[in-house]
Amino acid sequence: MAAQHHQAIDREPYAIIAEEPDLNLYDSLSKQYENNRNLQGDEAFKFACQVLSSMLKIFPTMGDHDSGTVRKLLKDLIDMLFRKFHSEKKVDALFERVGKRETNPHYCPDVPNQLNNLSNKLLDQYQRTDNIDDLGTAISAAYGAALLTPTLSPRYITQLNHLIMALISGYKGTSNIRYLDEGISIAQKALESMTALDWVNYPSDINSLFRNLGSALLSKFEATSKPQYLNDAMSMIERAIKGTSDNDPNLANRLLHLSNMYVRKYELTGNGDDIRKAVEIAEKAVNKPRGDNTEMAVRYTDYSNALLRLYEREGDAATLQEAISKAQEALDYTPTNGMSPELASRRSNLSILLYTQYEQTSDNEHIDKAISLIESAIPLIPHDHLYHLHLQHNLGGFLFSRYKGNGIVEDLEKAISTAEYVVRSTSRRRHDYAGRLGNLSTMLQARYDVKLQMDDINRAILYIKEAIEASPISRDIAARRGHLSKMLQARYNTTSDRRDLDEAISQARMVVKKNKEANWLQHLGELLTIRYRITKEQKDLDEINALSVELEGSTGHWGVFLLMFR
Repeated sequence: MAAQHHQAIDREPYAIIAEEPDLNLYDSLSKQYENNRNLQGDEAFKFACQVLSSMLKIFPTMGDHDSGTVRKLLKDLIDMLFRKFHSEKKVDALFERVGKRETNPHYCPDVPNQLNNLSNKLLDQYQRTDNIDDLGTAISAAYGAALLTPTLSPRYITQLNHLIMALISGYKGTSNIRYLDEGISIAQKALESMTALDWVNYPSDINSLFRNLGSALLSKFEATSKPQYLNDAMSMIERAIKGTSDNDPNLANRLLHLSNMYVRKYELTGNGDDIRKAVEIAEKAVNKPRGDNTEMAVRYTDYSNALLRLYEREGDAATLQEAISKAQEALDYTPTNGMSPELASRRSNLSILLYTQYEQTSDNEHIDKAISLIESAIPLIPHDHLYHLHLQHNLGGFLFSRYKGNGIVEDLEKAISTAEYVVRSTSRRRHDYAGRLGNLSTMLQARYDVKLQMDDINRAILYIKEAIEASPISRDIAARRGHLSKMLQARYNTTSDRRDLDEAISQARMVVKKNKEANWLQHLGELLTIRYRITKEQKDLDEINALSVELEGSTGHWGVFLLMFR
């Protein structure tokens, strides 16, 4: 399991509806909009501001009394704001104002923060519900907040960062690349517009712009496989580093940005030079003058993650031990009071490293510590948050690994129960749904091997088939088909149902088309041998002979399934 870095976002507390909203007033505002919907220019801008100000007093969080019509009115009013500007695209309209360096708060000084609070709340809600309507409304509100915040306001860059993060979430939730393009454009234009005084006054916010632009460019690279986006992200950070003095407190942060990009590049390309460069740069960041506890925790976390990737490539136990040490230091710098996503994330990171060490050493002390850490992290995240499911997913995997090592069925039962909860709670639209189904399927097969209950193997087959259908072009598709083939063979061995044997052969053939490894050639040959003994069909024997030649070419040995025919 790869470590997943979870970065909490500092957000303002959002308003809470204390009483029933005045729906009559909402109806009045809706009618006003219908009567003025064709306004243009400054008139449209002023009218939309005033109606938004009144509307957000009724529906500050789009909560329990919300309906689709309320959200539509909000989006329509925000679109009306943009009619003041000559640019047709919202991104361009945002930056028409930059050269003017505005100080006036327009016609509705409270609305930007109200929209920002609303957008934050809806993004948090989206993380819990996976509701696309929450995501779409959050993006609209973030656009409105950024547009209405004066460009000289201390919150201007913060609002832009929030909008970029909302757009990146929009891409991840919908796979619509338009959101990425808008986020990239906003970050690039914002960085180009920063003055020397901005760098002095808002270094943290500008660093966040760099991080968000890098994240968006990496996502664009993953979506398009065009190296230019990755290279753009890295060269941008490298230019910033070259222009940063050694005693600048922002240097460590920029080095970490670059290190993380090299890590991501390595994950996508597999080039060992990239991960070694990532570790080298992260080490430089860690050794820069000490920051506050929060900053030091981030430095050690990123350094630890880079070391883990290097260990996974080169297998040096000393590298893994160093990664564990740095993850522990990150945890030591993290406050332990309250419901803390940062604390949960760092306990999770350390648990993954200890689990990796268990895989290397088979020492039960390591897997026991990993399970204890992740169990202590789970209560720190709200039950309905998506990251809660990520932690539960890892816990199930750890328990299953411990079962495979110690054979204690209680661990297997807990692993299955946890995996069933994760699958039930995961939306079918999510990219990780298929993987979670596949894990549950593997666990059920393991219990079938112990208890020989047909319900377990039937469910295992059902879930792995669903995983294949849910993600037909996944890089894991061949492995899932291979697992399905072996499960069908196991059921055939119990029931002698020829349909299972035939389907097992069909799935194995699809695996062999993609993967010529000896174990899969051997598996297909064994299945064909079983069927040949029943049917004596010449075409099966011909295929067995062809497989034997292929297997000899790759291993130098004949398949054991051929000995009876040689």
